[in-house]
Amino acid sequence: MEIKIAHCADLHIGSQCCGIGNKGETRKHEIKNTFLKILDVCHREKVELLLIAGDLFDDVNLSSADVQDVKNALSKASFKVAISPGNHDPFTTDSPYASQWPGNTVIFKNNKIECVELDDLKVRLWGFAFKGSYEKQNFLKNVQVEKSDSVIDICVMHGNISSSDEDVYCPVKICDIEKSRMDYIALGHVHKRSDICRAGETFYAYPGCPDGRGFDETGDKGFYIGTVSKGHCNLAFKKICKRTYEVLNVDISNSETENEIIDLILEKTKEIYGESYRENLYKIILTGYVSEDFFVDVLRLETALNEKLFFAKVTDNTETEINEDKLKFRNDFKSIFIKKMLLKIENSKNEQEKTVNKNALKTGLRAFCGDVKYYGD
Repeated sequence: MEIKIAHCADLHIGSQCCGIGNKGETRKHEIKNTFLKILDVCHREKVELLLIAGDLFDDVNLSSADVQDVKNALSKASFKVAISPGNHDPFTTDSPYASQWPGNTVIFKNNKIECVELDDLKVRLWGFAFKGSYEKQNFLKNVQVEKSDSVIDICVMHGNISSSDEDVYCPVKICDIEKSRMDYIALGHVHKRSDICRAGETFYAYPGCPDGRGFDETGDKGFYIGTVSKGHCNLAFKKICKRTYEVLNVDISNSETENEIIDLILEKTKEIYGESYRENLYKIILTGYVSEDFFVDVLRLETALNEKLFFAKVTDNTETEINEDKLKFRNDFKSIFIKKMLLKIENSKNEQEKTVNKNALKTGLRAFCGDVKYYGD
């Protein structure tokens, strides 16, 4: 006896993607479309039960159009859907979940663990709802299912595996997972995917978010799909996002012009991310050493790169290459400034102060060349 499931969480539909300029609105629509793509995969692969472990929506206050699009898509699903509201989309009187939903959808509404019998699937479905932005209770504590060979016990929940009593996102302990004797626990809240884990007889996992929303959510994103049975869990990760956030360090030590830097960045992104490299969002961190007379214009680089890539943000972490042997014989104002700044860098009290002093050296050198520009921000 087994059931085919899909497990996703933390879509955050309606989220405002900040920090990427006019591409934010595009990303907002793409995140919703990612959910629709998950439903399409579930249809094609004949999933029987889709588990959504919280934060389907980014907020309880979002556009009615987004909510209706989700409901319309679910109403056409040939499978059952279970939703455990999370800390971003808790079950409240004004939440989207308080309205009418398709009949194939089970939404947990109370902040205590409950069981819904899905007789046609031979599943006992367990879950609960966040009722606000925070929840200190561990709803899985003291829960132990009565094992049966004729039914599969599955729990869908939004919570944080934590040993801290101060955790405010439904802290769950591994020992509680083990004692529960569930066959599978579909977790949400942590945006980084975990492996399929096991505690005693219980399998559990975080699928991570299916679509990144910032440079703290890098790499491939998706969901889990496969089968669960008594004593067995055969779930595989499936990438679903159209594009990914990536952080890339690029050493430009041998570059002498901005065009060379641009070519180097594009060459490296293609080498690492393949033919679809143009689709991603990049935080490019420039490293290495540059001449005291060569200055990186970050805004110019970003403008050029954003004509080739979906989005690129550039951070200049290069250091100025100073020939200290030659510096000894130089006594012009610029050289005196360099000597004083090198001394300040050497005597920095900590790494933060050293970074500030290195940046001051770079800015001062630009000033000597008349290359410093004032920006209001």
